[in-house]
Amino acid sequence: MKAVKRMKFKLVSIIIIIVIGCTFYYINESDQKQKDHPIENKQDQQTPDKDDKTNKDDHTNTQTIITDPNQQDEQPQHKEQDKQKVIKLDVPQSVQENNYFCVPACVQMVLRYHDIEVSQTQLSKEMHTDTVTGTEYIDLANTLNAYLFHKQHIEGNEPGYRVQTLAINDQSSQSQALFEQRVKSDIASHDPVFTAIDVMGLYPDLYHGNHMIIVIGYASTNDVIDYYYIIDSSYTVQDQIYGGLKIVGRHELYQAIIHNEEPAYIW
Repeated sequence: MKAVKRMKFKLVSIIIIIVIGCTFYYINESDQKQKDHPIENKQDQQTPDKDDKTNKDDHTNTQTIITDPNQQDEQPQHKEQDKQKVIKLDVPQSVQENNYFCVPACVQMVLRYHDIEVSQTQLSKEMHTDTVTGTEYIDLANTLNAYLFHKQHIEGNEPGYRVQTLAINDQSSQSQALFEQRVKSDIASHDPVFTAIDVMGLYPDLYHGNHMIIVIGYASTNDVIDYYYIIDSSYTVQDQIYGGLKIVGRHELYQAIIHNEEPAYIW
């Protein structure tokens, strides 16, 4: 009986020792695994903190969104550069009273623009307008200068209108460039330019003949003239809405001038 009890006691003791040993072994193994394979940082398992949000914001800022005006100025400017510029004087229109009063009508319009009222008949007398030959260019300039600059004959660099004659069919780029430059300068100083044209040059369905019109403005792109605004006083070409106001291409107007029998412009 005592032997049996001793055996039971030994068996229980062995079991207890085994259990304690297994427990100690498990704890040691767990500690070793933790050293060899540490648990991931909890912060990595959580939602992004402020630093992570900043990183997202930095990524968003890499998009092409311009908020700084200085940055906008650095962007390509071709759209702004290519924008058409229009300069046009508000010159009141006149219709010539007969078929040889084109110059008196043009002078009347320019004087009205400067708030000076003179009849076409009076102007024709002052400019010695003829029923056959019309009006001489120099008489146009002298009369206009007398009204606007109080001096008929302009000398040197004095302000006033001058006559520039051209050779028939003068196709030189220099002559055309000079004409365009003078138009720009005169329009800037509020002085319309007088141009003597061949009628058929602007109106192919009409006749050849010397005719005076005024240039009152122009449209340009990148400082290059695209077309001109003109006023034609002839009663044969008046529009129901715009009257004698017309748009003429840059080269078209110059060709109409140089194909006239007496090419000239008064600027």
